[in-house]
Amino acid sequence: AFGVRHYDFDIPQQALLNTSYQSKFGFRNNATVSYKVTQPRFSFDMDVSDSMFGNSDRVVAASLTGGYGLFHGRLPKVFFSNGFGRSSVDSFYSRFGRGGPDSACAGPIPNLNSAAVTGVTDPRFFWYRSSASTCALKGASSNWYGYTHGTDPDFEGPQTWRGNLKLDMLTANGYDISVEYNRDKVRKDVDFRDYSYEVESVLADGRPVTDSNENTYITNTSLGGGYSLTTAVQKGFENGLELYFGYTNMHQEDVAAMTSAQHSSSYGYQPRGYGEIVPAARSSFMNEHKFVLALSYTTQIIGDNDTTFSLLGIRKSGEPHSITFDGRSFNGSGRDGYDLAYIPTGADDPNVVFSSGQVAQEVMDFVNSKGCISKYAGQIIPRNTCDNPWQGRIDLRITQEIALGDNGHKLVGYLDVQNLYNLLSSSHGWAQEVNYNVSRAIVVSGADDNGKYLISGVDSDDSYFFSTANGQSMWQINFGLAYRF
Repeated sequence: AFGVRHYDFDIPQQALLNTSYQSKFGFRNNATVSYKVTQPRFSFDMDVSDSMFGNSDRVVAASLTGGYGLFHGRLPKVFFSNGFGRSSVDSFYSRFGRGGPDSACAGPIPNLNSAAVTGVTDPRFFWYRSSASTCALKGASSNWYGYTHGTDPDFEGPQTWRGNLKLDMLTANGYDISVEYNRDKVRKDVDFRDYSYEVESVLADGRPVTDSNENTYITNTSLGGGYSLTTAVQKGFENGLELYFGYTNMHQEDVAAMTSAQHSSSYGYQPRGYGEIVPAARSSFMNEHKFVLALSYTTQIIGDNDTTFSLLGIRKSGEPHSITFDGRSFNGSGRDGYDLAYIPTGADDPNVVFSSGQVAQEVMDFVNSKGCISKYAGQIIPRNTCDNPWQGRIDLRITQEIALGDNGHKLVGYLDVQNLYNLLSSSHGWAQEVNYNVSRAIVVSGADDNGKYLISGVDSDDSYFFSTANGQSMWQINFGLAYRF
């Protein structure tokens, strides 16, 4: 099958024009989104029982399916809307004050419906500033253009080339076996840049020290992509037992983790080493290995009523995380802890000044204890090179049906035990993660006049925590009753 999907997207509305911003950077802050994209696709479904397994008596049926095409995602409105909420013209990010040399305000905050009214305060003023107001911006020298968000005039919604190939087989003894390969390559994804980005100096290892006024904007990147390979086996037995086993191997790369709803924080919370351009690296949301085992057994304990015991076990490798500096920020975003760490080669590394011999020993012991760190000695470590610990859990469900007469009505009771492993042993079933996939492990206080890092300590377990999201690291028991008719 072949097909084409055409997407014609246009948003005519524009944010308020910040003329000071336009004068400083040479372009408008209120670009909107308007583009077209044509998405060609094809797929196939073939019976390959004879062509691939005609000479085998072990496989009785087989099919090969697949496809390839361009797929368009939704416009990230939360980021596009930043240009409206943070134009620094009539928006809440204009900073106000009622004292000091940079501000002046006569009387109370005005009422927007009737200008300045004595004794009336209108909180909407901070979102929709009135030009008639006598309240001035605090720090107006920078805020006429500072903290302004915008959109690349050529920005388009995310687009990805995706391919899929799957082989399904049914064996003579009743096993369903599948092998599936998925691959995708980014055509356009979301990225963040800062128009006010400036390099002030360069450190001894080549890292640029930068500054900015948070004039961030959304743009596109063509970097990123990955693959996954999944194998699965399932079978139902005559004695009421059903079995499923699956394994997935994955590698996925992206540029921006997009962990915040605003440009500046998504930009600032992005671990980076060599300035504004961030290369693609392992995604913070991937698990390289994942095993799934499901067992279900149905029998009759109470008369002819079905009793079903189900177990679901999942074991997966941890998500990647980055090793960064804990201390002063060199990247100009004003957010400490997101500079990818320079990894010392030893106590005599020419790019580093340790605060003491003991600190040097502690830092190098930490570096050499982790292969994901030590192999980058003498350079800035790339993003997401290390992994969180493996995680595992087992869930149990027991259901009991009770027939109510001969009309098909039945009562169904169930018992769910989530994270059974943790219930049986409080020292197991934990999900240990690194908060926001960033471990601020090497403590720095800045750099000396020669651009050498001033390292004062190590925090080997920084940001590690036991996650309780979605019921992780805890057990839970649920009882339920349903009436079916």
